[in-house]
Amino acid sequence: MPSDNAISVITKFYADSLIFTRAVDNRSLIGCKMWSLLLWVCAAYICAQEYTPDSPSAADALSKAVEGTSVNEWRGYYRREHSLVKPYQGSGMDIPYWDITGSTMVSGQYIRLTPDMQSRQGGLWNTMPVWSRDWELVVNFKVHGTAGDLFGDGIALWYVQDRSQPGNVFGSKDYFRGLAIFLDTYSNHNGPHSHGHPYISAMVNNGSLHYDHDKDGTHTQLGGEHVGCEAKFRNKEYDTQILIRYVGDTLSNKEEHHEKHTFSREDRLLKCAVFCEAASLQRKQCYSGQWQQCAEENSRLIFTDISGAGVWKECMSVNGVRLPTGYYFGMSAATGDLADNHDIVSVKMFEQEFAHVEKEGEVNRRNIEPAAEFAASPRDHVEDPRPSKLGWLGTTVLLIIGILVVVAVLGFGLIFLQKRQERSRKRFY
Repeated sequence: MPSDNAISVITKFYADSLIFTRAVDNRSLIGCKMWSLLLWVCAAYICAQEYTPDSPSAADALSKAVEGTSVNEWRGYYRREHSLVKPYQGSGMDIPYWDITGSTMVSGQYIRLTPDMQSRQGGLWNTMPVWSRDWELVVNFKVHGTAGDLFGDGIALWYVQDRSQPGNVFGSKDYFRGLAIFLDTYSNHNGPHSHGHPYISAMVNNGSLHYDHDKDGTHTQLGGEHVGCEAKFRNKEYDTQILIRYVGDTLSNKEEHHEKHTFSREDRLLKCAVFCEAASLQRKQCYSGQWQQCAEENSRLIFTDISGAGVWKECMSVNGVRLPTGYYFGMSAATGDLADNHDIVSVKMFEQEFAHVEKEGEVNRRNIEPAAEFAASPRDHVEDPRPSKLGWLGTTVLLIIGILVVVAVLGFGLIFLQKRQERSRKRFY
């Protein structure tokens, strides 16, 4: 990805050429063009030195800003109205800025969405709409129980239009509008589209899509049916945390450090064109006066800290996610025939400051439709082939027994053949 040093030099060359062009008369037009050509050759040389085909994408740049950093490191501005830390309750029994639903219970150390009991669901919902365009949400959670191999169902983290709406998607409504992050602890189906569990995945919905719980949501999975990560976060003695980072204008690393620059219209046009070329991305009308910012679609990344190391590890990243402002954060959980304790320990929201490029005719961010450029390819809702009820161990034992039977049959056959040949020889003597 291009450095700001290169961008500054190139834009200076461009500005100098414009100034020089306006300063000369028509008799020096040829010399002016030659001077401008020389400036652009120098600029191209700088690009060749600084830009490589392996320049990182927007998601790569964002990932490097978080990957391996301490979970105690803050990025951005802490927003108290969207956060929840101990002690949870204020002067009364209410939790400031938050509502609880269903079976949710508040204690001094955690907020339990569901107890380790069957057929329960609960929710924790922020009452304040989020007007920040770019944000980072850190949730400290705990999933635990007494069951051995059978437990469920998991936790969902929400950024949606309608809050506190109970339903059958991890305790919240189906056909939602917005973003959902699923921390699914139980696999409901098998076959080529299944995952190891617990598994973290995401979904963006405009209100028209159904979350198929029996297929673990693989039909509508953000980024594709295998974009997510297996995460062994259950029954840990240490803190387990997840970070969701949603930001825009991601091609400029400097903006991640809150450095702002002021460019003229010509400078912005050049900067946009250079960024498009350097990242090998499609140009979005960075010419003919109709310039737009490159990589205008936001990137969403998910990181986890489930190993007790206290550093963030990338789980998944997806570009091209469009989410409106004015939606609500929430957490919900559900149990069915299987059960677990699903606890929320803390929620911290950080507003991220980025210098977005202004565009003519841009729709108000509050009115855009939730959308994702990359999602699972459409396929029929059919049953996947089910594996043997014996499991891998039973299948292995059965295979070994089969091999032993074949060897035994061959052995007895060989012995029988040898004895028959011996009897045949005795007849001739």
